[in-house]
Amino acid sequence: MAVDARPDAPEAAPGTPARLVSVTTPFEAGGDLLAYLPSSGGIAWVREGEGFAGFGHVARIAAGTGPDRFLRAAGAVKEALGTAQVDDQVGSWGTGPIAFGSFTFDPDSPGSELVIPAVVIGRSGGRAWLTRNGWDGVPDVDEALPSATQEAFPGPRGGN
Repeated sequence: MAVDARPDAPEAAPGTPARLVSVTTPFEAGGDLLAYLPSSGGIAWVREGEGFAGFGHVARIAAGTGPDRFLRAAGAVKEALGTAQVDDQVGSWGTGPIAFGSFTFDPDSPGSELVIPAVVIGRSGGRAWLTRNGWDGVPDVDEALPSATQEAFPGPRGGN
């Protein structure tokens, strides 16, 4: 199973695959994590105010069908993230690059997929962070956040 990189991923030198780069920095995430999502698109996993809000994507991984789709998807994510260049300045549970998954209940139905978001805002145990992912580099913080998020939460962002 291959990872389908975003169409605008840069072309690497011949014979050299593009490399996933992930930078995680502390972040002042006040309020509801869902408020950080853009008006359309995005994905979240939040419970009791803690979790993740992600948007954009650097890769989509189709899991296919059948009872082994979970194992195939896990292997593809491991492959995609295993070669990533990771700068995790928070070093806590859930920081660094992550993938969100959605799986069909019926193993014979298509549609199961994992997404590695371009941006993830996370919060756990009183700490918050911003993870930016990209191919061969990441956008700066102001480019990574939607303008609506910047207007709603104008405070310190952390990172560069």
